[in-house]
Amino acid sequence: MSEPGKGAVLQSATPDAGVWSGARRGYVFAILAVIFFSTSPILIRWAAETLSPGEIAAGRLLLAGGVVLAIALGRGERLPPARRWPVLALIGLVAAAHFGFYIASLNFTTIAHSLSIIYTAPVFAALFSWWLLREAPRPRQWLGIALAVSGVAIMAGFDARLGDAMLIGDALALGSAVTFALYSIAGRRQRGHESLLVYAGMVYLCAGLWF
Repeated sequence: MSEPGKGAVLQSATPDAGVWSGARRGYVFAILAVIFFSTSPILIRWAAETLSPGEIAAGRLLLAGGVVLAIALGRGERLPPARRWPVLALIGLVAAAHFGFYIASLNFTTIAHSLSIIYTAPVFAALFSWWLLREAPRPRQWLGIALAVSGVAIMAGFDARLGDAMLIGDALALGSAVTFALYSIAGRRQRGHESLLVYAGMVYLCAGLWF
């Protein structure tokens, strides 16, 4: 005869263990993503010695899109219907602009400048959500926006190396941030039409083909 409540305790412990297991996997994936992304500008600088920004972006997007879509199809997922392709191609154009601006910016400005400006994308995402989705930013978000804008202004204004070339690079990085915000908003609006892997694979392939 089992002790009263023992089964309930064991049952309640199992979901907690699953949550913690999923959380650990999430942390591992997040750390790996940071490691891989941190190598991106360095590898882009190295590739830029022989390739143009468009060639780098196209190769990166076509490779990523092909791998992701192959994984999705290998799992038995289906391609989206033909009526969805123009929408995905348009979102791919926005993604292509994001990657193109980002890679081109590294030819003119420093890695630190480029990434710092691109990381203002959540600021533009919040503003676009307010404008397009009627989702007004909360007070904390307004505070974050103010801090982000102030940080970028301080970084750019007090850099002794700031010149015409760096200004061009910073402007390209800003374009990358804006287009990434638009890409994120579009992803939210299109959620549910297809799986994440199919959506990402199709958009990346379309983005690569735009180059």
